[in-house]
Amino acid sequence: YGDHRDLHRLIRRQRQMCIRDSLIEAWRYIENKYPDIRLIIIGTDWGYKRHLLSMIKRYGLKNVIFTNGIPFEHLHALYESCMFVVSLSRFETFHRIALEAWSHKKPIVALDLGSATEHISSDRGILVSENPHDVAKALYTLLENDKLRSSLGINGYEFYRRYYSVDAYVSKLINAYNQVMKV
Repeated sequence: YGDHRDLHRLIRRQRQMCIRDSLIEAWRYIENKYPDIRLIIIGTDWGYKRHLLSMIKRYGLKNVIFTNGIPFEHLHALYESCMFVVSLSRFETFHRIALEAWSHKKPIVALDLGSATEHISSDRGILVSENPHDVAKALYTLLENDKLRSSLGINGYEFYRRYYSVDAYVSKLINAYNQVMKV
């Protein structure tokens, strides 16, 4: 996937209507200050890419890269090589992308969706409004603070490992089975 020193720094999964104009709007400010950082948008185009490309062209952005769907094992490599994950989806009933990020010790910047994102606490990620300035502020915060970025990623990983890893699920399943067998 290229030179990991200047590529694959931010990951955002692309789904139908999930990539928000707010991310591209915020990216204008980020790319200006950090011209060597790239925004990697991952996923299949569900008809929204053309609109985003017109925004990118209008703002003269150079460091936004789109991928199509990629194999699962390559997705893990991208997570490993990024600095953090951004997901501004309105349509998450449970923010699974946060779990994916945390499984790789990466913090997440996510749209605040109330109960759907209540597991994204301030010690594991940053919740934002749709306002591009809020999004840019969160991105700046993580880009400029290595220690915070690391801490959020590690805390997220511990949360993921404790409640959502395969071992955690197996333990819950065994406990549920034992409870049913007692009846």
